[in-house]
Amino acid sequence: MRIEKDIETHLKKYEIDGENFLVTSIIGQVGEGTADPSKGQTGGNTPNKARITVDFVKFQDRLGVSSEQELNDIRNVIKGYPGVSIVVDKPADGPPTGSPINLEIKGDDYTLILKTANQLKSFINTANIPGIEELKLDIDQGKPELLVNVDRQKARRLGVSTGLIGNNLRTALYGKEISTFKDFRDDYPINIRLKEEYRYDRNALLNQKITFRDQGSGQIKQVPISAVATTQNNSSFSASISVFLSLIGVLFGLLIFRMDFVILMTMIGIISLAGIVVNNAIVLIDYINLIIDRKRKTLNLDGAEQLTSSQLLECIVEGGKTRLRPVLLTAMTTILGLLPLALGININFKTLITELNPNFYIGGENVAFWGPMGWAIIYGLSFATFLTLVVVPILYYLINKIKTKSVNVAA
Repeated sequence: MRIEKDIETHLKKYEIDGENFLVTSIIGQVGEGTADPSKGQTGGNTPNKARITVDFVKFQDRLGVSSEQELNDIRNVIKGYPGVSIVVDKPADGPPTGSPINLEIKGDDYTLILKTANQLKSFINTANIPGIEELKLDIDQGKPELLVNVDRQKARRLGVSTGLIGNNLRTALYGKEISTFKDFRDDYPINIRLKEEYRYDRNALLNQKITFRDQGSGQIKQVPISAVATTQNNSSFSASISVFLSLIGVLFGLLIFRMDFVILMTMIGIISLAGIVVNNAIVLIDYINLIIDRKRKTLNLDGAEQLTSSQLLECIVEGGKTRLRPVLLTAMTTILGLLPLALGININFKTLITELNPNFYIGGENVAFWGPMGWAIIYGLSFATFLTLVVVPILYYLINKIKTKSVNVAA
């Protein structure tokens, strides 16, 4: 890396008899482990990013050299690379907290938000305000993206589905467990995946063949992905989003019963709640889609024909009836299971067995710690169960009705 060599060349001025008295090591990383440490741990690799870590000796061994001044010198040494965004910063102690000062811009139009944010960034940079360094946006605008465009008509003629194409590409990039190796002690999963040298090679990805059995003739066929799909380079942006609907029930419950919002434990409850609520909604929608597919097969509808509003409503009602009991049971068992934790119910099982005295009481020290988490899940799940059974099917019906109207208008 040219930037890494520039830093090494700059720091050679602190060498005495071939040994650097200021720096212990310079480590460069590309792709893996290059996310911003101030934002906490993020999933996945970032092949478009790199990080160079310069480790200084202890303060008392630096012979009077200021690391703050050296930080500014390194900024000046490596600036000016076209098309590269470079940030030079020191690690912060403690958990990730973000930047000391944050300016938030909110709105519904992402294009306008990005334009406004860039204008604001340029204004602050040109103002030369003392104390502001490394001003940057928290949205990664240069996130590389490879779009795979499938020619659906050609794929249909060859008997290849978009699902097969997607599964092959996903297996090539992320791998797929195909078997398990067992020895006397443990089981080891066996994964199939492209070698790393071919994994990010566009030609290797597109030239791999999809093997399937033709439904008409019953023969085994092989079709390369490049025969039915093309790729296009693009860039997108990434940003974080919290689970809003499940949070409403938590806030309502805390406000109604006048309970404190304990930052750590209440937030743990909200995070736990999100998984339960999203899972229930996904299972409900998935089952409704299954009923719709069965309905289409019964009516012998082709790919272009849509169900009528009454038929769609019938499928949604049937799916809601079938999933009503599992969703309610999931919510009830979770709520009842968390009530002892939220109320602080204490039972001494040892004295219950030996003395037939459970020493039962409610409250105690533990409820101050675990209670906020329990109540957050209870309040949120109670409200979110209503959303799952009522609001989600209604929104699903309205969205599909709008799509049906759009198709009819276009036709």
